[in-house]
Amino acid sequence: MKIAYLIAGVAALAGGTMLWWLVSPAPMMNIGFASYGGYPVVVREFILNATRSGLFKELVVDGGAEMPQRTSGSGNYLVGYSKGWGDDVSIEITWVELSSGEAWRAGTSLPANYMERSTSGAIQILPILAPGGLLIISSDRNPDKARDQTVSDLARICGTRVPELDENYTSNPRALPGLWEASQAANPAPFRSECES
Repeated sequence: MKIAYLIAGVAALAGGTMLWWLVSPAPMMNIGFASYGGYPVVVREFILNATRSGLFKELVVDGGAEMPQRTSGSGNYLVGYSKGWGDDVSIEITWVELSSGEAWRAGTSLPANYMERSTSGAIQILPILAPGGLLIISSDRNPDKARDQTVSDLARICGTRVPELDENYTSNPRALPGLWEASQAANPAPFRSECES
């Protein structure tokens, strides 16, 4: 009889754990990407907590970072991700600058509590892919600024060149959605970022 109760107890515990796992919401992130006007990019790869996302492969990003209220130049996306890193969120992005054709890669890990959250609890983040391999992670961790739409720089990282991924996207400007418009806006003048000084 005791064994029967023990088995029933273990089964109930396992069932409760399974039920919690089924109904427990996965961590969510509301993400957009921005670039500076005249310096659009193509996102080649986005890795969130060591998991590659196919959603952002060859995503054209055109502007938005120079606005007082920074906006995404690619739209906003709600994505779930595997936690696995405790309270930290790890991000790695590979992108190609349209004006130069140069590929860059940069990444960082930041505590999730540094980032703004939507009313649903999703982290809100805006990576800015700046010229010269500069990656700016932008969000707003100050809950007192709820009516202020400006965001803060949480990190500024100098990326590394990935020459094997260099690509002249402007040679076929109709290959990707938004590429033709971004190519028209691309500034051919070189831009020296803080990473190159």
